Amino acid sequence: FLKDLNLDAPDPKIVVLVDSLKKKAVSDEDLVRTIYYWVQNNMKYIAFEDGLGGFVPRQANDIFRKRYGDCKDMASILTFMYKQARLPAYVCWIGTRDLPYSYAQLPAPNSDNHMIAAVYMNKRWVFLDATARFLPYGFPSGFIQGKEAMVSISPDSFQVIKVPVMTALANTIFDSTHIVLGDSKLLGTISTQWEGYHKYDLTERLMLARSDDKEERMKQLLSRGSNKCKIVNINYKNLEERDKPLYITAEMELQDYARKIDGNWYINLNLDKSFQSFKIDTTDRKMGREFEFCFVKNTVYALEIPNGYKAAPLPKDIEYKGEKFSYSIRYSLEKSKMVYRLSFKINTLLLEKKEFAEWNKQIDRIIQAYKVVVVLNKI
Repeated sequence: FLKDLNLDAPDPKIVVLVDSLKKKAVSDEDLVRTIYYWVQNNMKYIAFEDGLGGFVPRQANDIFRKRYGDCKDMASILTFMYKQARLPAYVCWIGTRDLPYSYAQLPAPNSDNHMIAAVYMNKRWVFLDATARFLPYGFPSGFIQGKEAMVSISPDSFQVIKVPVMTALANTIFDSTHIVLGDSKLLGTISTQWEGYHKYDLTERLMLARSDDKEERMKQLLSRGSNKCKIVNINYKNLEERDKPLYITAEMELQDYARKIDGNWYINLNLDKSFQSFKIDTTDRKMGREFEFCFVKNTVYALEIPNGYKAAPLPKDIEYKGEKFSYSIRYSLEKSKMVYRLSFKINTLLLEKKEFAEWNKQIDRIIQAYKVVVVLNKI
């Protein structure tokens, strides 16, 4: 499939482009990153699956002129540009996680449904998939984590390398809200930070959305407490900076959520109850539960205690520490604030069926904790 690939001399415009990118790069790894981002930004992904077109990459010179291609073409143009820059780059055959077998189990083209590029840099393999337009350098596509990549070294040699699974800490959401009690509403300042695949997924949804849909989508995403929540003044930082966390700030107004009875305030600080949807229906299920990637989500709600009030005894903390997932819910008093913290961590790509009982038991504990109400007593 690769014997006739990129045997011609490079288009002069490719030479000029690569030379210009080399002048800006401060190191070889910076040049790898720069070329990768150039291809992501300038090549349109269009899938082709007709006959051998589903297996044979097209010539890099043609792809460069047309500015579009499929996964094989992205790998072709990437490796071609890297070789012009004298960087060790190779095309890789790979099967996504939809194909549940190794090359030893199925040593045939049917074991692959995707192609990427790989560079050997600083004694490690870096896998590059330019079909994922907003994916940061150093992250493989989520759907090839843990899979075997067959790296084409030469016409008669190859290496089979396992693609790494990105750690949970690499894919973190931090969601913080500072809350003030009004007469009949909660007023809040929201600050969120998105990293790794979380940022990639959200950036893709926002960048590809119509302008009139973008703000509405973010209002739904940032909404909390109830459907009476209003989100305004949404601001972004680093939305198009692949190598930096995405920061989103906003303001919220939540009507008729806190209750004042006999002068005391009653408030459920579990404003985000998204994990209650994680419970698995085991009625007819025969297979495990797959996760797109490992991740951590940390949520903090800090409630200002109004003058003339004091906090009633705080709810008990709960936590669970397992090998594949863990969580904790904690309450504390910090100066004039009551602070609620929830941390949830998924540390696996696959939850086996035999693990469902413990998983559902712990999700039930979280659901019960979601119902807890804190009290501010009038002094």
